[in-house]
Amino acid sequence: MNPADSPVHAWKPMAARSAVCLVAGVLGWVLAGRWPTVSTAAFMVAFLAGGWDLAREVWTDLRILRFDTHFLMLLVVPGSVAVGALGEAALLLFLFSASSAMESFAAGRTRREIDALMRRAPKTAVLLEKEGAERRVPVESLKPGDILRVTAGELAPVA
Repeated sequence: MNPADSPVHAWKPMAARSAVCLVAGVLGWVLAGRWPTVSTAAFMVAFLAGGWDLAREVWTDLRILRFDTHFLMLLVVPGSVAVGALGEAALLLFLFSASSAMESFAAGRTRREIDALMRRAPKTAVLLEKEGAERRVPVESLKPGDILRVTAGELAPVA
């Protein structure tokens, strides 16, 4: 598996599309007075780049009849275009796509750190039995109510 395809790195293509949306949106805004056709084309590129991930998410949600803020955001774009606010539509798509990329980045980092903690978690525990005896047992065998002895600094070996 390519490391770039992992969920930890899923934010990178999203951030790239968000950057394309920003650049195309700014270009469309700058060219709006001089070359309206080129400006409109730039805005269309911004809509495509900024709305790509949003449209995929909305499509997935619509198949299970779920309507959320992503659906509403996707409705805002044609509404803004209908009233001639192409720049505002591009800006909204940029903000939404950038926030989705940042959310994906944070989720990937969180997943990676939790995985690291789980790898370092002890595999066995010292179970205190009713007679005062101690027995080392696998963590999976513990039940609610079991009493354990915990030693300060006791960690599983780092692999």
